[in-house]
Parts: sequence; structure tokens; C-alpha cells
Amino acid sequence: MARQEAERERQRARELEEEINKLRQVSQPKPEPLEQEPQPSQFQDAFEYAKALAEWSTEKALREREQQEYQRKVAEEQARVTQSWVQKQNAMKADLPDYEEKVAQLEIPVAPEIREAIMTSDIGPKVLYHLADNVEFAQKLAEMPVAKALREIGKLEAKLEVKAEEIVKTVATKSKAPAPINPLKAEIGRAHV
Repeated sequence: MARQEAERERQRARELEEEINKLRQVSQPKPEPLEQEPQPSQFQDAFEYAKALAEWSTEKALREREQQEYQRKVAEEQARVTQSWVQKQNAMKADLPDYEEKVAQLEIPVAPEIREAIMTSDIGPKVLYHLADNVEFAQKLAEMPVAKALREIGKLEAKLEVKAEEIVKTVATKSKAPAPINPLKAEIGRAHV
């Protein structure tokens, strides 16, 4: 049982990584095309050609380094988001035993931006659970323009956070602990007759 659950978690993490990769590929800036490599026939002097070739080679190397740096940052961010998501989901599973079952039933395709907003939310698993509990709302969300859907997710997050705060306040105000004691005060040096 534990092995199956661990395998499901690994599979889910792989799926999330794939989704994040797709998101990152869409948002990756497209560099301007590099000019073609200079050819000796374009120059009358070998020194001019050597200078142009050196500049072109330097530009190419810089672009490749920038691309590698960008890919490294994307991979780090992807790992951070995935790790954070898995931790938040595990905490949610501990609180709600039916979390995984309910969320697995939610099969409504949403825009990548919406998926990323849920995954990066501090209460993303709660949002996902709420959507699984309210399939009609989830369907409407999927049909909305992305900007409007993102606003709705923000409203939902605020609503869920307020509910969580109200539950904490309710539990705190309905404490069954006895009222605090009033300590006795002793007066030294006075005799009461």
C-alpha cells in the first residue's frame, strides 16, 4: 500500500514537472536571430574578416551562455515549485483523507496559466480540493478567459483563507478551559483588626 502510494506520488511529480516544462517553454523569450557567420568573400581585407568573425563568435558564445543560464534558472524554479507543491499536497492529504480520491476525479482541462497559478498558490491544494468539490464552478472557470479565471482564483483563495481564519477563531473562542485565576494579593506590614 505504501509503495503504491509512493509510486503514485513519483508519477504525479513527474507529470507536474512535464506540465511546468510546457509552461516554461511557452514563456521562454525568443532571442533575436544571430546574423549569418561572416564569409571571407564579404571582406576585402583579411584583418576585417578576422575582426568580424571574432565579433560574431563572441556574440554566438554569449547567446549560448545566456540560453544555458536561462535553462538552469528554469530548472531550479521548476524543482522548487514541484517540491513546494508536493509538500503542500502531502499536508493537505494528512488533513483530508479523501483529498487524493476527490482531486483524481477532477478532469477538467484548464489553461496552463491557471494551472501554474494554482500550483504556485500558498493554498493551491485547498483550491484544487474546492474545485473538485464544486465541479460546476471548475467547469465555468475552465471556460472563462484566462485573465478572468485568474481573478476568480484569487477571489477563491481569499475566501478559503478567510474560512480558515474563522475556523481558528471559532475554536479559540469556544475553549472549554476555565477562566484565568485572580491571584491573591498580600499586604505586608498592615494588620487588619
